[in-house]
Amino acid sequence: GFMAKSSKGRITYFTLILEAIVEINDRTGSSIPAISKWMKAKHTELQEVKPKGFSVSVNAAIKVGMKEGKLLKVRCSYKVNKEWMNRTTKEEQRAKEAEKKAAERKKKKDEAETKKKKKNAAIKSEKEKKQKKLEQLKKKQQDEANAALKETKKKKEEALKKKKDAANRAKRALEREINKNRRRSSSGSPVPSARDRSPNYSRGSGSGSGRRASRNNASGSRSLSIHSSSPTATQLFEGNCAPSVTTATSRRNVHNFK
Repeated sequence: GFMAKSSKGRITYFTLILEAIVEINDRTGSSIPAISKWMKAKHTELQEVKPKGFSVSVNAAIKVGMKEGKLLKVRCSYKVNKEWMNRTTKEEQRAKEAEKKAAERKKKKDEAETKKKKKNAAIKSEKEKKQKKLEQLKKKQQDEANAALKETKKKKEEALKKKKDAANRAKRALEREINKNRRRSSSGSPVPSARDRSPNYSRGSGSGSGRRASRNNASGSRSLSIHSSSPTATQLFEGNCAPSVTTATSRRNVHNFK
């Protein structure tokens, strides 16, 4: 049913009177005793109010309602002014419509904010993904650079190690050669020269070196013929063989024997 409230939202005597008139719904209107009876029956807390004070409050509220044009007096009864009721109903409808529109605007605003938040979150997520990808790329490049630097350092260390090893080997070989020469010198044997150590050694070039090589070959062949072709003294004495060597040394040996 129709229920009127004050501007502050509190239920007053006038709102209860309006509620009673609407609920009784008498076409000729509702009297003050009928209104008071309905009010005390519906709201038991009013029964504790003193009758005189209750009657004064109801009469005062009805006078205010008539003065404001909300109630109409029909003989000894009172009815709600339809024009005021329609106006109030329209106002309530407008208020409801305004509230509904406000709720719709709030809903749209919330949806827009939610959409904006989602969009910002998507942008932020995309930005974070790009940043993460860039960091991974930088890290990969840094790792590759570090690996290349490490490899270069390793190669340098290996080359330096090989160089040191070669130097150590040369040093040990030189020490062995020095120790060998010392042992020879201490034992009294002559130290071999570079010519003796290398069979193909020849200092200088030209005819001089050629003559020295020919002289060495000739002396070697001469000594070889003496040791291989010279007959023994027994063979010469018995006459079993004749001297066949033609070198001067062989002839001298045979003459001395005879």
